Amino acid sequence: MDSEEWHAIDGYDGGYEVSSFGRVRSRVRSWVNPKVMSPSADGDGYPQLMLVAYRGVGRRRTVKVHRLVAAVFLGPIPPGMTVNHKDGNRRNNRVDNLELCTNAENVYHSIDMLDRRYDGTHNPAAKLTEEQVVTIRERAARGETFVAIAADFEVTPPMVRMIATGKAWDLVGGPRIAQRVRRSVRALAPEAVTAIRDRHAAGERAADLAAEFGVTPTTVHNHLRAARHE
Repeated sequence: MDSEEWHAIDGYDGGYEVSSFGRVRSRVRSWVNPKVMSPSADGDGYPQLMLVAYRGVGRRRTVKVHRLVAAVFLGPIPPGMTVNHKDGNRRNNRVDNLELCTNAENVYHSIDMLDRRYDGTHNPAAKLTEEQVVTIRERAARGETFVAIAADFEVTPPMVRMIATGKAWDLVGGPRIAQRVRRSVRALAPEAVTAIRDRHAAGERAADLAAEFGVTPTTVHNHLRAARHE
């Protein structure tokens, strides 16, 4: 699209317009001389603006620029659909750089077309660094308990077990340990059962104890229930 086109944004009485080049201008203060607005970036880097209904009172709304452009030039955004930036640049909100797609297609595009990664520290939800993951694996390989390691890194014992066995953070180095075989209620030694009961009575969680002793939480609860009937 070579020439810039402007269209009114629905719901604001003509007070705002959005262009095919991804710009937004306001007629709220001056109908004759509209002012092009300067967006700010949200926490994910998407340009956004605060719009106020023309002649309205208290009707304020923060909107993302790329969704404004898509809604006006591509049509209504159906439920379950999102707006994708073809070149991966969230600041490039020209209509020819936008397309409607599902969330799954959006993720596929970022991985396959833009070569982005979401594993390990590339995952925004990651709580650990790759160096910490290697340390966790080394400590588990030396025989330290999952509970003790988990407490030091503020994660759960099951997460430590997944890291130590390679089921989590599989692209990071460090020694792996063999998956512990979950044992039945009869396989636990009497001293292990006593330790589980004492530590649970002291406040430790059944799930944490199960991870450390290599059994299921159900097995731990079975032993705890059995103790009440002895």
